[in-house]
This record gives sequence, C-alpha cells and structure tokens, in this order.
Amino acid sequence: MGIFFLILYLFTSFIFPGEIFPGLIPYHLPYWIGIGGLAASLVLVFVRRGAPLRSIQVYILFGFFTVLILSWVIADHSWGALPEASKQFAPSLTMFVLTVCSVDSLRKLNVVTGFVVLLSFMILAQGFAAYHFGINKKMFLFDAARAEEHSPEADTVDESSTDDPDEPANEDDAPAKRIRGLGILHDPNDLALSFVATLPLISIGVRRLRIMRFLLAFLLSAALCYGVYLTHSRGGTLGLLFVLFCIFARRVGRLRAVMLVGILAIGAVAVDIGGGRSFSVQDESAVGRIDAWSEGLQMLKSQPITGVGYRQFTEHHPLTAHNSFVLCFAETGLVGYFLWLSLLGITLLQLQKLKDLPESIPLELDIRRHASILQAALIGFMAAAFFLSRTYVPFLYLLIGLSASLVLIAKKNDVPLVLPTYVRIGALIAASELASIFLIYIIRELEFVA
Repeated sequence: MGIFFLILYLFTSFIFPGEIFPGLIPYHLPYWIGIGGLAASLVLVFVRRGAPLRSIQVYILFGFFTVLILSWVIADHSWGALPEASKQFAPSLTMFVLTVCSVDSLRKLNVVTGFVVLLSFMILAQGFAAYHFGINKKMFLFDAARAEEHSPEADTVDESSTDDPDEPANEDDAPAKRIRGLGILHDPNDLALSFVATLPLISIGVRRLRIMRFLLAFLLSAALCYGVYLTHSRGGTLGLLFVLFCIFARRVGRLRAVMLVGILAIGAVAVDIGGGRSFSVQDESAVGRIDAWSEGLQMLKSQPITGVGYRQFTEHHPLTAHNSFVLCFAETGLVGYFLWLSLLGITLLQLQKLKDLPESIPLELDIRRHASILQAALIGFMAAAFFLSRTYVPFLYLLIGLSASLVLIAKKNDVPLVLPTYVRIGALIAASELASIFLIYIIRELEFVA
C-alpha cells in the first residue's frame, strides 16, 4: 500500500497531470495522493512496529521543520504564518515520510530507484524532442518570459527555484534553448539536478545484466549527461563532474579519476555547456551570486539564532541566495543550519560506514553497492546545490529518505553499523557549520579583492 502511494506521488510530482490535461487542475492530485500516502504511512509505522521511527533522520527533519515554521512566525510576528510555512514545505516532508515508511527492503528500493530512472528518461525524451524537433516546445523548453510560472496544479510555488533569471545567450545575444521538465522539475536547473542524481542510480537497474551491462550503463549515462547539456545548467554541470568523480574513483582510483574529470571539465567548457555563460567569477551572473551570498551573511549577522525567516530571503534581497547553504543559514539561522547539516552529514556518514562493510556476505555486498550509489547521488546533488538555491526541494529529501531506508534495511538484517557517539557527531557538525560559513565569507572577500 505504502509503495503504491509513493510511486503515484513520484509520478504526479515529476509529471504534473494538470500540465498535460488542464481539466485535472481543480482536483489537486498531488495533494490528495500525498494525504493518502501519509495516512498509509501512519498505518505502516504500526505494522512495522515503529521501525521507521528508529531512523535518526526522522527526528532531525521534524526538528528542522519546526525551526522553519518558527523562523517564519518570528519574522512575520504572527502565528498566521504557521499554516503557510507548513504548506510550503509539505511536498518535501511528504516525499521523505512516504519513502522512509514504504521502502523496507532492497527489492522495494530497487523499484523506487528504477521508477525514478524511468521518469527521468521519459522527461529527457520529451526534452530532446522539443529541443531538436520543436515537439511540445512550449511545455518542455524554458521561456524566460514565463520563468516565474509554476504548474497551475501545484499547491505551492517555490520562489527560489529559478536561480538564473538571466537567460544564457548565444553569440547573437539570442536566448539559448534550455529544456525543462514538469512538476517539481519545471526549472532547467531542477531538471539538471535530477539527471545528476539519477546517473548513479542507473547501475542499480542494470546490476544483474552481464555481457551488456557495461554498454547499457554507458549509453544510459551518456544520455543523461547530454540531458544536463540541454539544460545549460552550470550548477548541474558541476554536480555532474562530482558524480563522475565518485564513479571513476571507485573503478580506477582517485588520481586517475581527477585526471579524467579534469579532461571532461575542459571538454564541457569547449562545447559551451553553459549556453553562452562562462564559469568565471568575473561573469555578471557569478558576481550577482557573490553579492547574494554577502547579503546572506548580513542576514545571519542580524538574526543569528533563527534567521530572517523561512522563504524570506527575497524579502531582504531582490534575488535568491544562489547557494543552498547560504539560503539555509540566512533564513533559519544557526539552529536550522545545524539541523540541516546534521541531516546531510549523518546520512553521508551512515552511507560511508555501509560502504566499508566486508564483502563476505552477499546481502552485505548488495548493501555496500547501494550505499555507494546513493552516496554518489547525494554528493552530486549537493555539489550542484552549492551554486543553486535547493535547500527545500523534494528531490533532496527523496535521496535522504532512500538513504535512511537503506540504513533501516541493514539494521533489520543485523548488518553492523558502528557510528561515533552523537556528542562527537554533533561537535563535527558544529565545526562544519562554522567552517562553511567562514568559507562563504572568504569567497566573498576574495571576489571583492579581485
């Protein structure tokens, strides 16, 4: 029952039926499917004897959700902000809850990741047809004049989802074509991030093939890389390079991986993957990003505990933060930023411990592979998110939910998972919190000096 609602929720989130069939708009299908899925999740918690509640991510995420609400309430000086804040973050929270409650076996994890891969290629095919043949180009090509539009069926509008209001231009100063998706992937950057995170998941679907495994994985991976090119997303390109490094490092070693990724980076610049925009810090768009980071630091300085409020960044600066980390500490302060980093840090640490499991038992070997794949997907997503405002998007919480589910599956099968004490982890997260803020400050200062 739970996996059924999760699949439906993924489908209606990636491909909003109302964008294809406008008559379905009044029915708000994603909303009601999410409600039904949450109800089913409550049942599953009892059926599984509270197993999902053994995930530390559950408590961290609900703590972060509480801070989001309070930050907006404090900024607005009114409890009236509570329902709106809940509504805005609900899709991401629902995605996580449905995933961690429904995915309780490797088979179900394979089904979900396989469905995500399938949806990604469906959207890629539509984007390819729109880009090269003009088929449904109004729906699948990004239009600068309609950059702020969101699906009319959406129950929330993410004002921070469009990080590049300036369209990439070609040599004739005409806007470059960029493919987009539907639903939560309506922005080219979001579509690029989904391709980046989906790339490692391909190896789960082809793991049992033998002779054709390498060829099939290579062709599918190349197709997603081309999809990132069609989005002309610079953040997506950087995330793709990180994912490829993780994949290459596992197969040929880190030194060779660095060399291969370096060659690919040069190739990306040569083919103008940014669609006319450079990757230089002197680029006008890049300067605007640094200015936004500077404003984010000032917001943190003015409200260090709870920040200026969830979804309030653009109330203090014309543009969004262009950095998921800056957006988080500016809007939710040190408290919310600590919880968000904890969510990411503990998840990555758990995956690393699962990767280091011995290869003696087949089940453990399968878990090791899944951990490695999910870690690469999450690292790639966060590398790209360093240059995009994607702190609250549902796809991130889908990846975290899948990772948390893998940890629960390992524990259910008595796989040993030894972590440092929570005190030590908390100290490391706090140190990372301060270090990342200091890094943003240094980057800003270097840009001003230049």
